[in-house]
Amino acid sequence: LKAELESRPCTAPASFDGVDVAQLMEDHKFLDMKFRNATAIADTNRQTVMELLDKINTYEVSLASSEAKGKSLEEEITKLNFQLVEVSSSTQLKIMELESQLQNISFLSSP
Repeated sequence: LKAELESRPCTAPASFDGVDVAQLMEDHKFLDMKFRNATAIADTNRQTVMELLDKINTYEVSLASSEAKGKSLEEEITKLNFQLVEVSSSTQLKIMELESQLQNISFLSSP
């Protein structure tokens, strides 16, 4: 029986329950091709999304590094401003001291 079944050509009926079998096979091939194309596009999109996520992560790390550098610079500027105020105050006191000495010299040298 097996040999007999294998020897018979396998042909699909032209129609089955009112459906055109050849058209159904063509539709299946077309839909299979569309599915394969959609799957390829989805894979490409998935790869693009992964690349974009990697770039976002890189930018986030870079941004965090920049923010840390910015905070470090702000701290350095604050320190320098404080030092500037100290130097300015010290310089002002020195100027006042020199002006006083100059007045004393003027007073002593006046007739």
